[in-house]
Amino acid sequence: MKKIFFLFSFLLISNSYAGTDWVERGNAGFAIQCDSGRFRILDLFEAEQDGLALDQEHSSSVEERFNHLISKISQHNPSRANLYSQWYKDFYSGNETKFIPNVNIQPIDNNGYTPVPKNCQLFQVIFQRQPSEFNSARYNISKDLWDQLSPYDQAGLLLHEFILRELSTPPSAQPNSEISRKFNGWLNSTDSSNITLRKYLEKLRNMFIVRADYQTWPILLAYKDESQQKWIQLPLGFRKDDTVQQVTLEAKQEPTFVVGNQEFGTTCTTANNLKTSGLASFYPSGKLEYIHQGYIDSSAKPYIENCAVGTHFVESHLSITSQGWHFREDGSIIMANTNYFGDQAGAVVLNQAGNRTIAIRPGMSSPYIGFEFTAKGFITTMRFTGDSCRDSFTNSMIIYFTNVFADKTDVITWDYESFDKKLKSLKVCEF
Repeated sequence: MKKIFFLFSFLLISNSYAGTDWVERGNAGFAIQCDSGRFRILDLFEAEQDGLALDQEHSSSVEERFNHLISKISQHNPSRANLYSQWYKDFYSGNETKFIPNVNIQPIDNNGYTPVPKNCQLFQVIFQRQPSEFNSARYNISKDLWDQLSPYDQAGLLLHEFILRELSTPPSAQPNSEISRKFNGWLNSTDSSNITLRKYLEKLRNMFIVRADYQTWPILLAYKDESQQKWIQLPLGFRKDDTVQQVTLEAKQEPTFVVGNQEFGTTCTTANNLKTSGLASFYPSGKLEYIHQGYIDSSAKPYIENCAVGTHFVESHLSITSQGWHFREDGSIIMANTNYFGDQAGAVVLNQAGNRTIAIRPGMSSPYIGFEFTAKGFITTMRFTGDSCRDSFTNSMIIYFTNVFADKTDVITWDYESFDKKLKSLKVCEF
């Protein structure tokens, strides 16, 4: 085999491209050979160096091995498994891949921390970059080196490329391939066989992998605080029996989700890459119990947005947007509640047919509002803490605080007649 480059001593390859757009510089997939031994991919070599035993199952072909690795992901993370499976199909179809004979691909330094023994050599097998005028194919592969890899290693290298493709783009935007290699090596090991959901999610969060799934819910595990150049782990809680207790829900582009028979929507206002509909708590059965906003520190606002969660009740012509929702195990709503502070105030919390509205007035502190529901989904009571007045122009109830320490609580039995009676009794707002 022709040597691409030589290493005369113990080598540490460091990443000098941190923060550079990988779409421009590209990414690499490496193999390693020590003395005249086995030619294999770097990820699996490092996994064994880390003390992991490699899983040798289902290795007769690239497809069989790749599908085996995907099955480990799909049991707990179907969205990621589906993404990688589609990229695998694309790899073998169309113009995504170009096998080039008789070439040496010049190594790209995107490995990060990579201790290479002095008797070993690295070889770049794949150059990956988004197709452009400079490279017509996404995956440009040294055919001579590819053919020297076993089907086992070829499958592992493909998975490396797909992980790297995902994690090199926002919101992950990893500056090098360290995490991709660690994740891939772990997936190829016996340590990831028959893994529990808890271990899988904790593993991903510890690697600062941003996204995952819980049942059909998209969830967030971490985000990067660019101002401090550090990763922040998001809440993730389990019970003693390893069932999920709390996760951070991601607000996807799709605007709706369903709990019980009620459809909910998320309203987001920024262009942030990451958006959350709140911290969710689940019953031991796996059914949703709470969604609650407001737990993310204000310093995270440039990087992750708290989106509002709301729903419309067709029979009663009610629309409610709330910071918190509490559900029975059958999916029916127990309570919706909101506690606004400072510049979060001002949002319309409830819209009622016939020009009946309740709105929040911004201030130093703003009131708590809660709605209680019957098991059939009808509002029975509205509770709020603060003062209220009537806007004579819109015939709306305005709730506000005149004193940060106010503790006045009012209760309205919820029906048209009671609400109208309350509204007429209010003084006209003077602001």
